[in-house]
Amino acid sequence: MENNEYQENFWRNPFNLQRNYSDCRFGQIHYRIVENKISKKRPLICFHLSPNSSRVYNPIISRLGKERVCIAPDTPGFGESDPPNLIPKIDDYAAAMGDLIDNLQLDEIDVMGYHTGSKIALTLGQQRPEQIKKIILISAPVYTEEELDNQKRTMGHIDVDQIYDDGSHLKKKWSGHLKWVDKDAPIIFTHREVVESLRGGENSWWGHRAAFDIYHKDLIPKIEQPILILCPNDDLKKPTLRAEKLLKNGLLVLLEDCAHGMFETKSEKISKIIENFLNSSNKNHPKTKKILAPKHNSVCTKKIKKLYMNSLHGQLHYRKSGKKTSHPPLVCFHMSPNSGKIYENFIEEISKDRLVFAPDTPGFGESDPPKKEPSIDDYAETMANFIDNLGLKQVDLIGYHTGSITCIALANSRPDLVRKIIQISCPIYNEDELEVRKNNYKKQPIEKNGDHLVKKWEFMLPFYGEKTPRSILVRNFSEGLRGGPFSHWGHKAAFNYDLKSNIQKIDNPILIVNPNDDLVKQTPRGLNYAKNATLLAIENFGHGFLDIITEDFVAQVKDFLS
Repeated sequence: MENNEYQENFWRNPFNLQRNYSDCRFGQIHYRIVENKISKKRPLICFHLSPNSSRVYNPIISRLGKERVCIAPDTPGFGESDPPNLIPKIDDYAAAMGDLIDNLQLDEIDVMGYHTGSKIALTLGQQRPEQIKKIILISAPVYTEEELDNQKRTMGHIDVDQIYDDGSHLKKKWSGHLKWVDKDAPIIFTHREVVESLRGGENSWWGHRAAFDIYHKDLIPKIEQPILILCPNDDLKKPTLRAEKLLKNGLLVLLEDCAHGMFETKSEKISKIIENFLNSSNKNHPKTKKILAPKHNSVCTKKIKKLYMNSLHGQLHYRKSGKKTSHPPLVCFHMSPNSGKIYENFIEEISKDRLVFAPDTPGFGESDPPKKEPSIDDYAETMANFIDNLGLKQVDLIGYHTGSITCIALANSRPDLVRKIIQISCPIYNEDELEVRKNNYKKQPIEKNGDHLVKKWEFMLPFYGEKTPRSILVRNFSEGLRGGPFSHWGHKAAFNYDLKSNIQKIDNPILIVNPNDDLVKQTPRGLNYAKNATLLAIENFGHGFLDIITEDFVAQVKDFLS
């Protein structure tokens, strides 16, 4: 098993990388950026493979960023970028990236694309031939009809992401990733790639569908800009080698010792190849014939805005919705391991008459992890800092599981900030129960056959029940995996906090919500210790109730808050 320090360092963002949002035709587009204030070299923009996110580029843009500005956006519908309303084509994805380029006020740029991203790069090179100066393709498969039919059958349609209660879909996904991984890549890389691929949810096949509708054999001959094709020894090696003869102005470099994960394991080697290509003289060449980007006139109606704030532990990611009214703002703390994403439907409904915020706890979602294991009081301090930085003087709180405990810690440490509290579960354990919890939620090893994913799925499934759409379980499952080696930190902090003693110090009104989940037995005990609490039982639903009975629950929350 890999040592803990290596796993944690692997999972953290590089020190010189920041994340941010910009607007595009589909809503918000999330991107990673390595700034370089002194370089006069053209910025490099990198498009990821499907289904994945820009996180795959972390190590390589951190290194390349020493020479130039490097940007890696999440394709719309993947990572944290908002999805299109309809199934997109490659030219739609490319046009959205053009929106980002305009918003960042970039002039001449170079682009790099990985698998699906390579078609986005080529298409953008046609949509903006004056702006795009050089193009790097990581794989550029020229398929036979048989190969293309197989790709479409196995990846490019809705049925490929069917969900099975026995977790067999996870084993299939795991083995598919592991088959083509770089021989030097750590097993945590495969775990991370599976996590990122799950985040596209029900529409994660959209990227492949778009990619299979256009062909490198048609795109490459239309490009006059210099092209570098990097051909790793992965699932697209054989068809990519056929692309070399289509190049008008470029070269193909075979990377026989590289596969998926090469940015982690061979970053120095690959960055040198890329730098040599980008720094080479850009000889005069005919202009690529320009194609028009698709028009997009619809107005984005998404109510939730995602943002970052510099916090006590790096960047803190949060969601915001609503406008300032006479009601105090509501701040939502999620369960562990998860993210503020679980509140999205709830936020849309309750933010109709107040401001609402949902931060990702440090180490979860897109929030940077602390440097060492935190306590609940550490989480409370971070959230107090978050609320102060927003300029809010008094707020109401809602917390889910670990988040419900953070509510109590925050109310004790900063009574000036907190008015009313809603706890979704208020777990008061006896000693035997606590021992079982600590054992069930301790750090779990990554198993090379992917069984750790199936075990987690089987463990979660009973607490969602048959009434909960599996899409909700998939969302919460994938969000819960994103903490990586830090995933157990939230539970460990919660189990080490004396909720029984600390809730007795609270004078604030508390609504204790008791869904039919894994804490249904322990939660009512909170009434025996809280001074000013009432119980709301949600007997027919477990996890997922926020999405299923959203309007009814919001109405009950509003009654309590008012």
